[in-house]
Amino acid sequence: MINHKVSSGLGYGCVALATYNNLAHSLDILNLAFDMGIIHFDTAPLYSKGYSEKILGIFSKNKRDKVQISSKFGLGDAAKNPLPVSWAILLNKQRSSAPQSGFVSTESETNIIYRQIDENQIDKNLDSTLKRLKTDYLDCFLLHEGISPFLTDEAKAYLLDLKKAGKIKKIGLAANFNHTQQDPDLDFWDILQYENGPFYNTSDGFVQEYPKHEHIYHSCFKQVRNLSKKKAISKDYAGLVLAYEHKKNPNGKILFSTGNDNHLKHNILTFRQYVDKSEEQLKDMINYALS
Repeated sequence: MINHKVSSGLGYGCVALATYNNLAHSLDILNLAFDMGIIHFDTAPLYSKGYSEKILGIFSKNKRDKVQISSKFGLGDAAKNPLPVSWAILLNKQRSSAPQSGFVSTESETNIIYRQIDENQIDKNLDSTLKRLKTDYLDCFLLHEGISPFLTDEAKAYLLDLKKAGKIKKIGLAANFNHTQQDPDLDFWDILQYENGPFYNTSDGFVQEYPKHEHIYHSCFKQVRNLSKKKAISKDYAGLVLAYEHKKNPNGKILFSTGNDNHLKHNILTFRQYVDKSEEQLKDMINYALS
């Protein structure tokens, strides 16, 4: 039996969705994630030039009321591209070196570059995103790689109007944690999305500092890519990390992704297996898995 209550603490990151083998493969992965209890799917206009949103729109067509879709604004919009989704995936697969496991962050760790975001830009971004997703509302609409001073007063008022009208349910930030914690108006946002991991834990404690927000962690597997190749990583490592991150952020979401159906199943099953362990037990098990 699917434990939706537990698995709904996970989210699927769609940054590499349009680089999988073909459209059928991308849809199969999304459906498998959903069948195993994941209901939150994170995308953005810049992920594969809008094709990630298009694929997610195809997937969610007959289950829109059963899933949460999060997309972003403020970092440009996808260029108009007339290619069919299946063709775009083929080209992306040939061009892209994006990995098919782990959640790949596009958030910069360098100094954030100021840009003004006005009502018209938000309206344009939202309209094109909704069209690609084939929906009339978003569950989460996140400022991509920005902070609240980027928004004009009219832009802020417009976001609140969109919430009131039901066109978006929640607004938030999707930025590097160093930038997020410097935002002078965090109370304006409902969601804070930033990186966190077992050994990349600068943001530990932010959940307790801002308990009224929904916190979404990403890049929790980031450290693995930096480990020595001599390390023998346990096959349960991903599930352990997901469970550990969930313990630190029990009311939020932990984003991850993979284009391998066996990995997806195993990660979710091991997450469920270990999620009832204590935070201390999970940290010890992660250290042992890496030894």
